[in-house]
Amino acid sequence: MKRLLVKSSFQKALDRPLFAANYLKGKVRANLGYKLGRGYALLPGRVFFALTGRCNLRCQMCPQTNHPSFRQEIVRKGEADIKGLQKMIDDISPFRPILMVSGGELFLHPSWFDFLSYIKAKGLYCSIGTNGTFLERDASELVRIGVDEISVSIDGPESIHDEIRGLPGTYAAILRGIQHLKEEKKKGIGKPRVTIIFTISSLNFQYLPEMVEQMEALRVDTLRISHLNFLDQKDFDNHMHLFKGLFGIEQDTSWKGFVSDLHHINANPLAETIETLRSRRNGNLRITFFPDFQKEEIIQYYSHGPFYSKSFKNACLAPWDMAIVGPGGELILCPNYVIGNLCEQGFREIWNNEKARFFRKILLKMKSFPVCSRGCCFFYV
Repeated sequence: MKRLLVKSSFQKALDRPLFAANYLKGKVRANLGYKLGRGYALLPGRVFFALTGRCNLRCQMCPQTNHPSFRQEIVRKGEADIKGLQKMIDDISPFRPILMVSGGELFLHPSWFDFLSYIKAKGLYCSIGTNGTFLERDASELVRIGVDEISVSIDGPESIHDEIRGLPGTYAAILRGIQHLKEEKKKGIGKPRVTIIFTISSLNFQYLPEMVEQMEALRVDTLRISHLNFLDQKDFDNHMHLFKGLFGIEQDTSWKGFVSDLHHINANPLAETIETLRSRRNGNLRITFFPDFQKEEIIQYYSHGPFYSKSFKNACLAPWDMAIVGPGGELILCPNYVIGNLCEQGFREIWNNEKARFFRKILLKMKSFPVCSRGCCFFYV
């Protein structure tokens, strides 16, 4: 494994030993399946549930805001009910993956409480992602359930965050929610860990130092600084042309919203700021970077032309490493590529079916697709 993966895995082992053990076990299985080279995958180390397509915000960098028909199509298809969701967990739990649950905004699903409770009753590691607007209301329930980790999105100081999120008062609501969560944790077993996710864009990158100061004062566990996922029109067009020829997929329901100009950033000062934060030694706040690019990579990432990482493999391992479950139970290998539905078939029956193996064989030959290097966060997992 490359240096950055080793460093990241070592830090995970120190901070979250159970998570690290499951994470590394999944990585080993994914690499073994990949190296077999026949399109088969061992059971994944992680399963990501997009519980709902609904959201109460309209964030400027969100692909669903930029491509509203995508969200409309997800909502139109409907959501699995609690019986269907519990069936999926019964099916998945024997191979003990890490479960990640998000949305849309997961707290808009009517059965979120029962679903998360069922996951933890099975003894599975559960991490959730939220925009944080419901945290104040639901903090006590999250602690009682025993959720392991919560990732909350904050995009800068109050005025900047609220402008990006499209709703005044969201920043203040998040801070109240985090404070309530900290108070509830004192009554329990110290979970969940709280990670703040700051997604870099042209709207907020200059506020990164101020953001660090504010999160230090808030005393959260981790600040994760995430690079923006985006596409230029040429990459999108090339990808859709390729997917039409290879898989017969003509209509996009996922990628169009990533075509954005929010990546127009003066990357040199951004890279300098990140280098300063990387060398930081004091303070109670742990800062991580995703992907953990080096200085020259950051500059190249936000520039025109192709991008190739020197820190990560320029090949996609995600269809061996992670299963994505859509709101209606769709099992997804790659956006726009559904291989089955967990409400209708078992996980093992779908995971290595003919359609899945065909996709992986193509990806083995090509290494990646036109949208991968900047458009997909799973390319770097």
